[in-house]
Amino acid sequence: ISSKIDEQVLKYMPFIEIEEIEFAYSGADSGADDPDPNSLIIIIQYNIIPLGVQDALSVAASLEGGPL
Repeated sequence: ISSKIDEQVLKYMPFIEIEEIEFAYSGADSGADDPDPNSLIIIIQYNIIPLGVQDALSVAASLEGGPL
């Protein structure tokens, strides 16, 4: 997944620099006793080079199709 994200950013948004890509279960960082193993959160930390701005994007997905 990380390599595909890097490829797409390089192709379509060359002005963006990916700093870090993290993967986690839903609830893993919230202290939940039973994180959902059928969910995934991808956190992408990036820089917008021309603006000198750093930000992060969080994307959540679940096999069940419901909200996380």
